[in-house]
Amino acid sequence: MKRLLLASLLTVLLSPVSGCKRQPYEGVPEIRKAYIGPELGTNSAAPSPEEAERRSCEARMREVLKQPEVPGAPAIEAERSVLLARTKAEPVLFKARPEYDPEPVPLVIQGYRKMLGEGNPYGTVSRILEESENFPKRARDALLRNGYLYAENPELAYALVSLVQPHELFGHDRIWIQRGETVLHAERRNGKFYYVDGALEGERVRLLLFDRAGGGDEPPAPLHLDLRALRYKLHFDRMQIGRVTDDHVVASLRYGRTWVPSLLKTEGAHVSLECEALAPNLRPEMDAFRAAGERRQRAVQTLRRAMLAELDETLPFDEPLHEYGFQLDGSLRTKWLAAYLHRRD
Repeated sequence: MKRLLLASLLTVLLSPVSGCKRQPYEGVPEIRKAYIGPELGTNSAAPSPEEAERRSCEARMREVLKQPEVPGAPAIEAERSVLLARTKAEPVLFKARPEYDPEPVPLVIQGYRKMLGEGNPYGTVSRILEESENFPKRARDALLRNGYLYAENPELAYALVSLVQPHELFGHDRIWIQRGETVLHAERRNGKFYYVDGALEGERVRLLLFDRAGGGDEPPAPLHLDLRALRYKLHFDRMQIGRVTDDHVVASLRYGRTWVPSLLKTEGAHVSLECEALAPNLRPEMDAFRAAGERRQRAVQTLRRAMLAELDETLPFDEPLHEYGFQLDGSLRTKWLAAYLHRRD
């Protein structure tokens, strides 16, 4: 957990591209504070409020760095880039590795769990779901760890996200789904689950890697931290983890060329900024980077909504579903343009 790179498709889309022109910070030395420790020098002058705040934050970081570190999930960190590239997932940070429930299970469940670590993951998951039809608890006990759709192997992760549906895991009429720091609820309709609240209200539930799901009461304390929500608030482009404790994370966040030692407060899956040790002369540069990130995020969210709408509508590009005796290639372009101009689907 010494290094954590947050990368996503949106990050790629947001990167400036201008032929062979150099990127804004390419070749520019990064600004990095190599330590968090006692201040050097014996300047007796009273520090400015900004400098006093920075020193206070460093002192608080030193306290947190002495606290016990959580175990984390090293196998996820080792495969993070592959997992996020191969599957639909939230870029969460695990404070502890999800495990199977400790209660005794039948031999068939034990066999399923062993099979998931061997052989062909896609075929194994398919077999478990097929043999557990009408027995959702069996599938749930075999596939979920602490309620998480969790995998450390990229092939198994792909199989879980591609094949597992919530109605195959739960016989309940109502379930909750925790994705990042957000908890949504869903109800069964015609055998499938549909969201009944939140931004996805009315849509059919599809599970992503590292989602957590359960029936009945609200979810217990999570094992993960939501880093996407934190990035949307602070607009950093990279994170390096120093130490994770029960209620804090000491990390360096990069804004352009500037690495800022930061102390993050955690509450459940929610992560917020407690303080940052930033030299006063670097504040304007970081504020400008954050402001640009906020503008970029608003623009990309608009594009993202349009992309998701196209996926939901399963739009063909230019080939009609049916042709009767003559070619209709090209006709969809004019129909698409007309719908767009009249603000229709």
